[in-house]
Amino acid sequence: MAQDIKRSYAKITLVVTALLVGALFASLSYFESLIEKPADKPQPPVTNENPPASKSETPPVLENLTPPSITETQPAPAPPADASTISYKDSRFITVANESYTAVFCDRGAVLSILRFVDKDGKITFARTPLHPMESPNHPLQLLSHQHLKEEFADRKPELYDPASAEFAGYWDDSLPSTFGFAGSEAWRNAVRWETSGPVVHSDHTELTFTSPADSRGVSIAKRFLIYGAHKVVCELEVRNSGAEQASPQLFLYGPVGIAENFKEFRESMLENTNTGIVALYQSGGGLSYSGDHRMFVDAAGAMAEIDEELREQGKAGRTTSVPFHKLFEPDPERELLLAGLTNGYFIAAIGMDYLPEFEGRAGADVVERPDRIARKAALEEFYTCVTFNFPETQIAPGAEPLKRRAALYVGPNSEKYIEPALAAGWPAGHDEKISWTELVPTGWPLVISGPITWLLRWLKDTTNSVGIAIILLTIIVRLCMSPLSVKGQMSMQIHGARMKKIKPKIDEIKEKYKNDKSREAQMLMFQETRAAMKAAGASFFPLGGCLPLLLQFPIFIALYNSLRHSFLLHHESFLWINDLSRPDAIYGAIESTFIGISFHGYVTLNILPLIWGAMMFIMQSRTPKATDPQQRQMQVMMTWIMNPLMILFFYALPAGFVLYFVASIMFSWIESTLVRRYLYAKGLIDDPRGASAMPGTAM
Repeated sequence: MAQDIKRSYAKITLVVTALLVGALFASLSYFESLIEKPADKPQPPVTNENPPASKSETPPVLENLTPPSITETQPAPAPPADASTISYKDSRFITVANESYTAVFCDRGAVLSILRFVDKDGKITFARTPLHPMESPNHPLQLLSHQHLKEEFADRKPELYDPASAEFAGYWDDSLPSTFGFAGSEAWRNAVRWETSGPVVHSDHTELTFTSPADSRGVSIAKRFLIYGAHKVVCELEVRNSGAEQASPQLFLYGPVGIAENFKEFRESMLENTNTGIVALYQSGGGLSYSGDHRMFVDAAGAMAEIDEELREQGKAGRTTSVPFHKLFEPDPERELLLAGLTNGYFIAAIGMDYLPEFEGRAGADVVERPDRIARKAALEEFYTCVTFNFPETQIAPGAEPLKRRAALYVGPNSEKYIEPALAAGWPAGHDEKISWTELVPTGWPLVISGPITWLLRWLKDTTNSVGIAIILLTIIVRLCMSPLSVKGQMSMQIHGARMKKIKPKIDEIKEKYKNDKSREAQMLMFQETRAAMKAAGASFFPLGGCLPLLLQFPIFIALYNSLRHSFLLHHESFLWINDLSRPDAIYGAIESTFIGISFHGYVTLNILPLIWGAMMFIMQSRTPKATDPQQRQMQVMMTWIMNPLMILFFYALPAGFVLYFVASIMFSWIESTLVRRYLYAKGLIDDPRGASAMPGTAM
């Protein structure tokens, strides 16, 4: 009879919970409809023409983007007398498409202007994630882009897309370069037409060559682009000196042309996203080890503020627009910079050395933040965070063999699955040492736990061909490994509860004996007698055996959170009703609101997985025998009505893949706790557990 009452109570609780959730969404819809939203201001269409220049706006000086020590020692070479600048509307564009992406090159400056994830057959290889949780991604992700190519910007409205799929955008000003453009003293080369040769299609790549006019010293530069399908573009640079004097060229290449931090909400979301920022890869110990670093955009802003303060102390005016990498990352004389770039969370764009050629000196890099004013938002100041890669200075004699440098651009997923084949693509014959690009991929903290978890999840996904099934199998494996701890903790708590239940009359008798005597001596005697009674019954006064195993599982919890939060495996992967495991499993709603922090990019939706977890936890706790001790009973009430709702709120806006792990984990806990109680009953240590299940606690 008692069990029937409990089952009826559980059913009534589920019905009431469902009604409350429905009432919540109805009230949100009603109150949101009462808020008068400002009408969108009409905006002029984006044209292919240059935006009108403002009289009060001074054009930026490109030389200020390079380190002061370099600009002071490196004179600016003059362009040839017959070199005339051209605009983008007079440029020629060459399109190269392969099985992974489509790249668009421009002969004005010989730069890579567009890179979007559409293959040679016109199919989308990676789509951009919309902000609206009920919309499916159906537009190609375009990491490198340029405003002047209007037809490529048809779906580039940043306010409609997730910052985790933000583009690495181009510039608004014709005088500035796109990817693989020159900075500093070579700035004029970005505004002149280069001679073009190709494209020539090879078995594993496409080759496209550009040659610049010679400057006043007789120095000319050739760029040979090797476009591979493995999300890698190699730029082989050849510098020739046909003049009469020795030249000392130092190449400053723009890498990723910048993440546009435009629109207020969009920019704030990017700055607060710990996955979005600046990345660097270093070599240590003569190539014996590699290390990757990551900094948020706010770190770059803070470093610029420090430089500004130093300039003010020196009596110099002006705002800093760039910061050297050593101001952001730990300076170490034993480390050499190999790659520098940007990440928007799930994707990386980094430029650097494809391998280690024979030259002396160290490469450097700068982070550049530039304001931008675009035509359709003339009054809005926007910012681009960019990266410049600096090659060491080298001497080249007149008529000598051309100076050769080999740079590589990786633009693709932040995943070892894609980075490893990109590194191997086009590797020079006879050069065995390979740079470990995979160190750019974050695996989460603590590495000793998150590393194996990430590897196991990837292996399970490759084996089952389903990320959802891989997460469930990962849950079972992790829980089986943790079972010795969790089972021990449950047995300790169950036995402690059963013993406390047996000696409760004795404990109550002791409390009744001293209830009217509040003296210190009487309270000490009550404590001693209570402890003696518990010791005689085998009950611990401080039952840490049930809590300590749970505390030991917290590193597992942190490692799982970091592993799944960074994992590209979840990106746009579907499972059952879940459209994207990297986002909440929204099935209904999309109400524009920021209600109590459970919204995702400003939308509140009906997410099933957190509610399933909460309902299962509530049922398990409702079927748990009530504790005899008032303090323990109060703890049970707090877990049911305070901790569980907080955990639901915590899960609500997290990726569905992360919550799926905990739903599978609580199912495992239900089975495990039932078996533990039945085992203890068979041993005669607790009462009949049939129809009751122990509360597993916060199982990992």
